[in-house]
Amino acid sequence: MRAGFGLIGLLLALLIVAWLAKTELAPPPVGSQAGGAKASVSLDPSINTPAQGAAALDQFKQKLNQALQTRPVNAPSSP
Repeated sequence: MRAGFGLIGLLLALLIVAWLAKTELAPPPVGSQAGGAKASVSLDPSINTPAQGAAALDQFKQKLNQALQTRPVNAPSSP
């Protein structure tokens, strides 16, 4: 009897978790627009372009290489 209640409780918990996962991971509903017009995409100047991303990546790599080549003053020396 006790094992039966445990199994029922486990199945109930599994159903609740599955339902929550389904509702949270579902894509938001897309509302239809009047007249079938497409939504215009507004360009935000704060959005990075691929060229800006590549430049930032290059700058990061240069700084990383520079930091790896310089040795801190208080670092222990190898024997």
